[in-house]
Amino acid sequence: RKRVRLDGVYSAELSTNGDFDGNADGWSLGSGWSYNNGKISKISNSPSFISQAITFDAGKTYKVSYTTSNVLSGSVFSSLRGGGSNVNGSFFDSNGTYTDVLESTGNVAFAITASEDFYGSIDDISIKEIEHGGIIESPQCIDEKLNLNK
Repeated sequence: RKRVRLDGVYSAELSTNGDFDGNADGWSLGSGWSYNNGKISKISNSPSFISQAITFDAGKTYKVSYTTSNVLSGSVFSSLRGGGSNVNGSFFDSNGTYTDVLESTGNVAFAITASEDFYGSIDDISIKEIEHGGIIESPQCIDEKLNLNK
């Protein structure tokens, strides 16, 4: 089976203040996380997460993206949590902008979890429902980029 990427049609932004413009309002910051200069950063030596209450419909797929910077160690991953089984994204351990595609199990929160040794910053969190498109499996195609917005 090969993966086919589809450019999708997305809902409006579901996260609140994902760009941390002036503050971290709307986000719960776990142990070791703090707001500074338009980003949230973690420097403490304990695994913890940031989260926001968002209702995700079971069976629907969501595109999650965020930027990591100033990463010196450790890793982070995104997840849909609570209300159903947790749905985890990939682990990332360097500076960059990352995207996960996650299918909800009826979750009620979004989180980014950091490893105990994560030292770095998070910014530009975006969460959107994929209304059309996404990632599907196909035996005939190899990573073909298709555009459904024509």
